[in-house]
Amino acid sequence: MSVGISAAKLHDSQALISLDRGIPPIRSRCGPRRRRPGKLHGDYGYDYRHLRRWLAPRGIRHRLARKPDHFFAFTAIAATLTCHRRLAKCNDV
Repeated sequence: MSVGISAAKLHDSQALISLDRGIPPIRSRCGPRRRRPGKLHGDYGYDYRHLRRWLAPRGIRHRLARKPDHFFAFTAIAATLTCHRRLAKCNDV
């Protein structure tokens, strides 16, 4: 795990490369120590084509949330809750 602290105005995507370089060698039960993680999990702040292209040649699989997926999912949840509340009010009357 690598942790970094940056200025509030610095976008998350600008810190990914330096965070990856800050990961110490990882111990394994057999074989040599690995220098890089096998995969990277991140939120939609890291979903940029240049970052995905930077990870690929290093053998790091990305599990980055796509930007539209979360937006549409939360919009659907909000619409569902709104409809549920309105139907509940109609049934109470």
